[in-house]
Amino acid sequence: MKLFKIPSTAVAASTIVLIFCLSLFGQSNIDLIHPGDLVDVDVVGSTEFDWRGRINPEGFLAGFSFTENPIAALCRSTEEVEKDIEKAYATFLNSPKVNVSVLDRSGRLAAVIFGAVRTQQRFKLLRQVRLSELIVLSGGLNSDASGDIVVLRQNSAVCEAAEASEFQNAERIGRSLRISITVGKLLAGDAQSNPLIQYGDIITVEQTRPVYLMGGVANPSRVEFREGLSLARAVASAGGLSKGADAGNVRIIRRVAGDSEVIKADLSAIERGTAADVMLAPYDIVDVAQEGSSERRFTPVEGDLDNTPTAAANLPVRVID
Repeated sequence: MKLFKIPSTAVAASTIVLIFCLSLFGQSNIDLIHPGDLVDVDVVGSTEFDWRGRINPEGFLAGFSFTENPIAALCRSTEEVEKDIEKAYATFLNSPKVNVSVLDRSGRLAAVIFGAVRTQQRFKLLRQVRLSELIVLSGGLNSDASGDIVVLRQNSAVCEAAEASEFQNAERIGRSLRISITVGKLLAGDAQSNPLIQYGDIITVEQTRPVYLMGGVANPSRVEFREGLSLARAVASAGGLSKGADAGNVRIIRRVAGDSEVIKADLSAIERGTAADVMLAPYDIVDVAQEGSSERRFTPVEGDLDNTPTAAANLPVRVID
């Protein structure tokens, strides 16, 4: 099994590059008004028409009732909103001067990192940050990392909707974008493999999906599941059968829809070509019987990552500012 680590020298170098890249940005979309922001409207010299609140799902100032038409704020700068309010107020105030500010950005959706990192957590983003930095802040990749990372981007949570064409391997799923990244390319410094992380991004560092080999094999162990992995190939990867193994009595314990099933197989028949090889599934337990031993009982392995919103709500929160 491969152990993916980010060397300290690579971390230092990537941090320097990150700081340099951030210095190239002017006003970014992080400065615009986003869903969940607390907005304050202050009229200079008057308190009667001041307002404070959040934007509604349609992107307008929620409950702002001083003007005939609603004031659009979503994904706009405070200066743009100031001009619209001043124009609307000018119909009943003399040369109004309005200051608009964002008092609190903590209501923006957090980015979440799941899977094969040392610390799964949520991130409140108050500045621009790239994927590599969040992985470092999560303690790096652990020994279960498979080499693949998936970023699920909810375009409804950000001001600049991403397009699949911006990435090497991405596909649109409804209103969201699924971005697939290879760890090797990320560590090699490939720019497209190290995207800026947006509000609401769900990052999953994929875990290896093992198959367990037990009983009458030369080296009882776990092997990494790959598409097309068969029973005969898996047993061969464990050094073949051990002395005293009963090749005609192999059980595959598989979890199916919350329950388990047992698949019987005959390795001798498979080797003779009189029976079809059995294709394995992630988290299968392969138990090769041994002469003179009784049948053992196994509990199917739970393997799926829980990256649901409920699971995310239970993760610790870290502020990136």
